[in-house]
Amino acid sequence: MENKLIEKLKYLGLKDYIKSIFMVESDNKSAYFNYVYIIVDDPKIFQIENDLINLIEKSVLVNRSKDHFLVYGKKQNFTKIKIFSEEFNLLEVSIISDEFKEEFFKNLSNDINFIIDKENYSSFVIKNYKLFDLPKPYEYEFCIREFFSNILESSYAIKERDLMTANFKLQNAREELIKMANWYIIDKYNGTKSAGKDGDHLKYTVTKEIKDFILRSFSSGEVFDLYEGIFNCCSIFRNMGLYLDKHEELNYLKKEDVEIIKILRKQYKETDSILR
Repeated sequence: MENKLIEKLKYLGLKDYIKSIFMVESDNKSAYFNYVYIIVDDPKIFQIENDLINLIEKSVLVNRSKDHFLVYGKKQNFTKIKIFSEEFNLLEVSIISDEFKEEFFKNLSNDINFIIDKENYSSFVIKNYKLFDLPKPYEYEFCIREFFSNILESSYAIKERDLMTANFKLQNAREELIKMANWYIIDKYNGTKSAGKDGDHLKYTVTKEIKDFILRSFSSGEVFDLYEGIFNCCSIFRNMGLYLDKHEELNYLKKEDVEIIKILRKQYKETDSILR
């Protein structure tokens, strides 16, 4: 994060309603994405949004959305404000009520850098806290079934020359692939790291081989590119799934995997013989 942006946030922190401004270091390694948390005692969103807009010069788009974290097992909503600007690219600010600060810190990794800390909230940061949980067996199995269901539907759509549906189904499968990658990372780092927002921590937490497979799972939309994406998805999904099967009490669906790959190879050969 640029020093200029940090100085602007410090200036914002002079507002009475702001109790703390901080960021998670592992979320802020990019020059284009800046993620910040603000704890307030009176979350008047319109006022905060206006103060942020006034802080950032030449903003081109402001987008407000909702997210949630868990408080004693129940969802607690909070507001995110995204500000896109020429100067700082993306600044995403999560607004957290002071009432739920202690529980919220339990949802964050412990590499936190406080920009403003008027109330000594740093005392709530738990060192070496095991933050991320592995899936329950039924969640793991559901992920596998959803993945292969979408993979097969993508292949069927290719056979029907419905490349739009094939792409959508492959994207659905890729979302399950990211889930599996997330659990793989959680296990590798003993619960202290995850795949991040939309997989943005993958580049820091997995091997080059895994990153290359994931990148090759994206398709240009052409028939043979789609099949290459499908087979790359299946390969890396299986590797990570079997890793979890070996290291945790989780059961990878090996028989189903083998039979589905046979179908995919057969359909690929049939398509290849027609189009080439």
